[in-house]
Amino acid sequence: SSLAFGAEHLHLYMLLNCESVKDISRHGLTESSAASVASFANVLMHGYDDFETSPKLAELAILIADRIQSKFSETQPLNTANYNVLGWVRPFSSCIKYHERAYKSGIVSGNLNGAAVGKWFGLQNKLFSSCITLPELEVEFRDDVVEMLRNSQHFVAGMATIAWQLTLNLVGKSGNPNTTVLSGETTDGMPELSQSRCHPVFCTDHGKASLFSSLEILRLARKMR
Repeated sequence: SSLAFGAEHLHLYMLLNCESVKDISRHGLTESSAASVASFANVLMHGYDDFETSPKLAELAILIADRIQSKFSETQPLNTANYNVLGWVRPFSSCIKYHERAYKSGIVSGNLNGAAVGKWFGLQNKLFSSCITLPELEVEFRDDVVEMLRNSQHFVAGMATIAWQLTLNLVGKSGNPNTTVLSGETTDGMPELSQSRCHPVFCTDHGKASLFSSLEILRLARKMR
C-alpha cells in the first residue's frame, strides 16, 4: 500500500488499507497489523477529513506496535502514525521520539529504509518545531544524509536534502545569491542524488508539497529579515 501511496494510486492505497484492517478482525494481530491501522488512520484523515477518529487510530497503531514487539515491522507504523496523522493535530516536537525510535529499530533489525524514513521525518520535525538551533540541525542533516547514502537509501536522502537545503538557506549558507531558491550545496555538490530526484514521487503531490512548504518558509523568513 505504501507503494500505491507514493505512486499516487490513492484509491488503490485506500482499498488495500481497508482490506488489511478487515483482516485484523478475521485473523487477529500480526506483525503488519500496526502498519495497517496507522495507514488506515492516514486514509481517514487525508481521504475523508476525519480529524477526530484518525488520531485515536494512530495511537492504537502505536499501542499495537508496543505489543507486537517487532523492531523490523514497527518502523512503518511509528513513522506513519506520527508524520502523517498525529503531526497534523499535535506539536511536531511530540512526534520526534517516535521517529527516533523508528530509526533505532530499523538500524538494529536491518530495516534500513524504515530507519532512513524515521531519520528524515525526525529531522523535518526538529526543523519545524525549532527544538534545536539551525547550525546544530544542519550538522545533523549533513551526517545523516551521508549515512542514508552509505546505506543505499538514495530516494529518502534526496527528499531529506530539500529540508537540508532549506536549513542551509536559513543560516545563510545557501550557496546561491537568492535565499528563496532551493539550490546550492545539496543539489549541486552531491551528484549521487541526481537520480533520486528524478524519482516519480518528486512529481507527485507529496513531493510538490515538500518543495512548496520549504519555499514558503524561505519567503516568510526573507520578509522577516
